[in-house]
Amino acid sequence: MKRRNVCNAVLIGTVVIMMSTGTMASRIDYSSTDTIKIVQEKLNAAGFDCGTPDGIAGSGTATAIQKYREANGLTQGEAVDAELFNALTLNKEQNGFIKAVEEASKGNLGEGETLEEITLYNGELCLSVDLGDPSKASIPAEELAYSRVSSLTDAILELENFEHLWETITVDFGDLGEVVNAKDNIKDDGYGKYFDSAKFQLSAGAAGGQAAESDAPSDDEAAPDGSAASGEAAASAASEDGVTPEVKEALDAYEAFMNKYCDFMESYDSSDLSAMMEYVSIMSEYADFAEKIDAMDEASMTDADYKYYIDVTARIEKRLIDVGASY
Repeated sequence: MKRRNVCNAVLIGTVVIMMSTGTMASRIDYSSTDTIKIVQEKLNAAGFDCGTPDGIAGSGTATAIQKYREANGLTQGEAVDAELFNALTLNKEQNGFIKAVEEASKGNLGEGETLEEITLYNGELCLSVDLGDPSKASIPAEELAYSRVSSLTDAILELENFEHLWETITVDFGDLGEVVNAKDNIKDDGYGKYFDSAKFQLSAGAAGGQAAESDAPSDDEAAPDGSAASGEAAASAASEDGVTPEVKEALDAYEAFMNKYCDFMESYDSSDLSAMMEYVSIMSEYADFAEKIDAMDEASMTDADYKYYIDVTARIEKRLIDVGASY
């Protein structure tokens, strides 16, 4: 299976980086009259007079922004952007959350990929991500996006002290689309909280930060013609979650092995001869698993199979990145 490299990227802390694309646009229109008016009201309230809030960014507003930025240690200039908007509209705890999200996101993006903007508005946390140069992509853009959504949201869900501040998490990839996760969709498998990527849907971003809901049937809903939601596999050949049993068994075994590998590497001591011997044994076992995953026929996989594959490999990738960061 050619796409297996998304999860086999890290061995002894070495990461294979994959890149894709997306033309970025800000989640909030910072040039709009409504946004400028909010900024003016907040500046006045903070003691930086810019006159009557009218939604027009004149010289008085520009001067007030410059003074506010300087007084609050922000990037210098007259621009109304995410940094200024967050500083003016969010309280201390919310700003702390934004900083924590930014920190938690480190290590979950590849080379050439950037976190362009983080906003928190009306309970919607949004991360705008640029996936980089399309000419260097080694997997489809959608597949990489789902992997990044899984890694980023997993990291954010670990920030449990801030969970009350948001209702949805949106990861926006610009022209490629966005994936929206709601708080009531959080799962917990005993290892930690996560969103099930089998339900990830890339949809076009909507104006004003409102996420469009997908009309696609869920895993346990039937299509109008009575077929399975994936449209490719009969219910008799699939498990309860729509994944073909053989595919699920293989991927679950692979994930269990990779967790075993990560557990071993977290306590690995290169000076311990017995640990070195165990490492050789694990690498032999790894080769067997890699061969089995490579042998999986991508063309015969159902939609549910492939989404489960993305879910599993994203979790493995996250663990590998965490292990690699410790070296």
